[in-house]
Amino acid sequence: MPNSERVELVGHLGADPRRIERRETGELLGVELTVPVSHRRKNRDTQEWEAVSTNWWKVLVWGEGGKPLLELRKGELVRVEAGDIRARMYESKDGSMKCQLEAVAWNGGVARVCWQRRDQAPSQKAAEDFFDIPAEGEEINVPF
Repeated sequence: MPNSERVELVGHLGADPRRIERRETGELLGVELTVPVSHRRKNRDTQEWEAVSTNWWKVLVWGEGGKPLLELRKGELVRVEAGDIRARMYESKDGSMKCQLEAVAWNGGVARVCWQRRDQAPSQKAAEDFFDIPAEGEEINVPF
């Protein structure tokens, strides 16, 4: 079996999707999503869940498969499965080094985005597509 990368991200969009197009023709090349993923832990003293850190992912969906994603809006919950994970280092305006996390997906590759609009009740199909996210304060049984 060849080596492969795969990432699954769940979060609310941090911005409206951005259309990536060819300058000369305006042809759609892909869509860029911004997905923040927060890491939490349970405080042993207070028994409350608290935020530890947030990673901001840039998800690039290349090809016509990204076209329906342009209808999404900031704040909508998405689940993304993608391959080809990258970490790009860059220098910020203040001169400090930063890291941009990217998950890249191509048509025909490992690329799947599910979403649920905030103003709609989840359908049975949406519930099957979206994995069960633990309720606030619910213990997570991890097998390792």
